[in-house]
Amino acid sequence: MSVEQQLTAMQEQMAALQAQLAQMINTSPMQSEDNTAATTLH
Repeated sequence: MSVEQQLTAMQEQMAALQAQLAQMINTSPMQSEDNTAATTLH
């Protein structure tokens, strides 16, 4: 496996993890409350 292939695979894994994190944050009620509280504070 070449270095370029390893980098591409890592980038794909990172993108998948970021998508999972975004879904978790969007579906978490506590996180949405934290976001609204943070926006009202600033």
